[in-house]
Amino acid sequence: MKDMNSKIDMYKANAIRVLCRITDGTLLSQIERYLKQAIVDKNPVVASAALISGFHLLQVIIVCIYIYIYIYIYIYIYIYIQLFKRSNCMLLTYFVPPFTDKS
Repeated sequence: MKDMNSKIDMYKANAIRVLCRITDGTLLSQIERYLKQAIVDKNPVVASAALISGFHLLQVIIVCIYIYIYIYIYIYIYIYIQLFKRSNCMLLTYFVPPFTDKS
């Protein structure tokens, strides 16, 4: 993080590259500000390093999204099963709309 604020542009670019390689899902929000600053940097080496590193961070973000979706589905199924056990099979009346004949 110290090299991200350095006056030497090559240090900045290398720090961005390394930081994005060692970042996991918990640090994404913390380095977002640094990447935004680096993208608009006047030196094209720093800006291109930030853009490419941001592209590589997409893989980390996608993995985090898959994990959150999996957790959400697991919790939803768990709650559904618990409600099903309590309601003595009457839960389907709440989730399935009644059949109506519109003819």
